[in-house]
Amino acid sequence: MQQIKIEKRIAEELDGLRKLAAFLPSGKANSLLNKCARIGKYASKAQAMVDAPVGSLFPKPHQEKFDARDNEDIANTYAQRKKMWEALLAGKRISIQDADAFGHTRAFASRMSEIRSEIRDKKMPYTLCDEWVYPGGGRSKYKRYWLMDKEVGDEQ
Repeated sequence: MQQIKIEKRIAEELDGLRKLAAFLPSGKANSLLNKCARIGKYASKAQAMVDAPVGSLFPKPHQEKFDARDNEDIANTYAQRKKMWEALLAGKRISIQDADAFGHTRAFASRMSEIRSEIRDKKMPYTLCDEWVYPGGGRSKYKRYWLMDKEVGDEQ
């Protein structure tokens, strides 16, 4: 297949228009020359599109899944959740106030959410209960969590 030379053909025609612009008054001539320059720019872009390999003009965006956590972070998350499970199974009521014993304070609510999902997904015989605590004195409210056996929770 023969390559199309768009830019070359248009450049030849534009050269003819530029020569004709010499016979026009200066204002009209400058306007025509500006338009010729703009058309030449469009022609070079069109030629680049014709010469580009198929699929390279508008490639599909490719974004890989990115997980910023490393193995140590994942291990810490597992260890935090395990410590929280142990405390809950021992009958303790835990809250953000106890988070230092479990690891990162910022991730406390996330770990509790994971525990709640684990109970639901694995259909464990527990109910994760929670209550809001209002400490007063300008401090923020927080939740306190504990486990109840489903049989005990169903009787009430």
